[in-house]
Amino acid sequence: MKNVATLCFFFCCVQFSLAQIQSGEVIYKVRPPESVVEFIDTTKKDPDFKKWILKEYHKIKQAAPYLTYTLKFNKKEALFDRPESMANENGMDLNHVAQATGAIGIYYNNASSQQRIHQQEFHEKYWRIQSGKVNWKIQKETKDIQGYTCRKATAEVTYFNHIRSKKKRKAVAWFCPELPFQFGPKGYGGLPVLILELDVNQYTFYADKIELQESDRPIKKPAKGKLISTRDFSKKVMSSGPPRP
Repeated sequence: MKNVATLCFFFCCVQFSLAQIQSGEVIYKVRPPESVVEFIDTTKKDPDFKKWILKEYHKIKQAAPYLTYTLKFNKKEALFDRPESMANENGMDLNHVAQATGAIGIYYNNASSQQRIHQQEFHEKYWRIQSGKVNWKIQKETKDIQGYTCRKATAEVTYFNHIRSKKKRKAVAWFCPELPFQFGPKGYGGLPVLILELDVNQYTFYADKIELQESDRPIKKPAKGKLISTRDFSKKVMSSGPPRP
């Protein structure tokens, strides 16, 4: 009976401590797909194309462990981006890996309005690309991430391909019920709690370090460039393919 009382007291202390949390920061790392062969168009006759793809994938595989992103958030807003650096100490081009993952620029979320803005530079101009709400479906699966038990959620995400046709791809999120912040990597949110792992476009963004704070953290909303929808950005701006969601 004493052990049960002690456990209940400890649980209440943990819940009270989490209730005091006002802001935080998560460091995410990136895991590329295990194999790239399945994504190569085998109908192409040119063998040099396959060699080039494999060479690029090898570079990405080597550099990916050194690529990090930061999610800074409070109760209402969040910013997701990465430190500006052309290469790490080993001379690897981290910008090249970032381009491959599709996570470039700054991603902003507002929990109240469900607003998602992706600020990025394209053709020497800044744009603020506004996306809609993500409609998640909660699944039964769970797994442990950084000591937190997380639940699985899936969604179909709309994007526009190189000929500006509307397409959909699957996104998989692992969210933590203990952390009541409605944010995640690459501007993904819409769940009532924090996303600690996101799998989209064959790349996985996973939490490597989590810091929580009792003090509030100000979040500065991106203000560079014209505000435009994903569709309009694809129609009016993109000539070599749209931004990945």
